[in-house]
Amino acid sequence: MKLQKPPIPPTVPDDEERKRRAFADVDEFTVTTHERSLCKKTKAERERAWRLWNRFVTDVLQLTEKEADKVWFGVCQNKKKSIAICKSFLADYTRYARCRRLHIDGTEEQKQVPTVQSVVTIIALWKHIVAQADAVVLAKRRDQDSNEDSDEDSEQWTLLNNRGKARREIIQIKSTLAQKFNLSCKQTFEKTEATTDDVLLILSTLWERAVDIPCDPRHRVAFHTLVLIGSIGFRPGTYKNILYRQVKLLIVRDPNTKEPRLITQITINQNKLSANKINKGADIYIFLPLTVDPKLTLF
Repeated sequence: MKLQKPPIPPTVPDDEERKRRAFADVDEFTVTTHERSLCKKTKAERERAWRLWNRFVTDVLQLTEKEADKVWFGVCQNKKKSIAICKSFLADYTRYARCRRLHIDGTEEQKQVPTVQSVVTIIALWKHIVAQADAVVLAKRRDQDSNEDSDEDSEQWTLLNNRGKARREIIQIKSTLAQKFNLSCKQTFEKTEATTDDVLLILSTLWERAVDIPCDPRHRVAFHTLVLIGSIGFRPGTYKNILYRQVKLLIVRDPNTKEPRLITQITINQNKLSANKINKGADIYIFLPLTVDPKLTLF
């Protein structure tokens, strides 16, 4: 079997240029910490949770920035005081988180009601704070201890894995909070499947009661389309911002009448996927062909 020679690079730089670029790359990769790519929604939720944490440790506990950072170092080392501060934050948030809701009882008065109704909310908040602390505080400590002159184990400064007594202790507070504040351990909403009759009722009302639903004609048609796509089972995020390049117009010939027909082929991308993830399969999107049925009329 004859071995093939590896391809030759199109351009081979001179030795000095190659050395300069190599040393520049070493310097860049040494000082650069590569952060995980996040979608805008997740990033905003983590930043909001981090602001709540900072407000608690600075305004309520009167800790300095350096002392607040030491809390996370202590959590990684299973320090009781640091773990207690984290538990206190979760209890404080559960106790004082409020939002205004309109109560239509004749006066249409806005009343403050507790925001936290379920333990699921507390767990989600805590996971966002841990992830942000790992990226903002603990990542710097890992970089400091990962140099050649340090004997410290940089891998101990993380809370993103499932190991560690501290992580288990803080998560276990959910049962205490559930009993203390009468929180639900289940989801507070119920998913109900939409039937075909429900979809037809929405669409027929959209057109037959157009006088009572004033809107731009383009918005009415767009809403009709979104209801149809959503009724198939797609998440709202998959068709919320469809781009022009995801839509193709095709002209095909009807096999019965031999007349040309216009078909729209829409590419639906899956959402809730990791940002910048390398996908080798074709299951991240599907093609949805649509055409006009002249026999179907809703109005």
